[in-house]
Amino acid sequence: MEGISQLVELPSLSTIHLRRYGPTDEEWQVSNTSSLTGLPPVLICVHGAGMSSMSFGPVAAIISAAQVSDEHSFACRVVSIDLPCHGDSADGPQAEAGLTLDNLVAHFVATVLHLKRVAFPKTDRFFYAGHSLGGSIVAFGATDVALAPFLGGVVMLDIVENVAKLSLRYMNSVLDKRPASFESSREAAHWFVTQGGMFNESIAQLTTPFLLRQESEKGPFMWRTNLRKTEPCWPTWFEGLDQRFVSLTCPKMLLLATTDRLDNELTTAHMQGKFQLEVVGTQGHYVMEDEPTVVAAKLMRFICRVDMLSNKLSLLNRRLSAQTQANAVS
Repeated sequence: MEGISQLVELPSLSTIHLRRYGPTDEEWQVSNTSSLTGLPPVLICVHGAGMSSMSFGPVAAIISAAQVSDEHSFACRVVSIDLPCHGDSADGPQAEAGLTLDNLVAHFVATVLHLKRVAFPKTDRFFYAGHSLGGSIVAFGATDVALAPFLGGVVMLDIVENVAKLSLRYMNSVLDKRPASFESSREAAHWFVTQGGMFNESIAQLTTPFLLRQESEKGPFMWRTNLRKTEPCWPTWFEGLDQRFVSLTCPKMLLLATTDRLDNELTTAHMQGKFQLEVVGTQGHYVMEDEPTVVAAKLMRFICRVDMLSNKLSLLNRRLSAQTQANAVS
């Protein structure tokens, strides 16, 4: 479930840690024994503030397991990224105070371009899924011209601009109420389930340890990311998110815990057919950890639908091009 752990040194930026689930292009071409032709797409996952790449670990494991079975025609490689100051990524020169949206998007784009160049040079479709702050990062990052040639689609998980901005007003009081340290990672996971807004205790036991650090071997477990130090960056995180998401020209899906989190702008856009809306049906914000099977299934259906449609359009374009050339000759 932890995937293949890798560190990526980004020029002029922080060193980023990521987890890869599934083979590189080269590995796929050597080992693929399925009936699938061509290279499967890549899904890049970005977690929210204070979380880690393992937040998508359960979902990534389910998706990657589907591609090794002969019973499935679906295949997709998955990469989950640790943001700067999170998980095993480096802090960078400004640490948490430097986590503006622009800086986070720059790290995201640079990481994707590194993966495209080194691991997936022949893959022609990348999909991006982001939870909470990660949703804002992928929505804004997907508009970068460098990513346009291989942009397949964007998914935002449980993030809506107005709701997110409102929650930031209460962030300090939320941080005041959470413990500064724990005796063990198991205790931290229990806190998450009883008071921290997560509902799946078995998954919490797997993902919570990656949110913590120890100063010494026998010392207490403290939060890896100091969210209070990110406060100067909060105004940048979600400003203009709804409009940016709706204006994306690629296929896009908004996956919410419940429909009551949909604001007016997104409700109107959805009624106009500008994006696909899916609901998990849980009260918790951590939808990937609370319902990994449901979230994985919705992501796979979205990617499969877009991928199949893109393949059909490519085939149609080739046929039309061939017909045009034939008519020109005759």
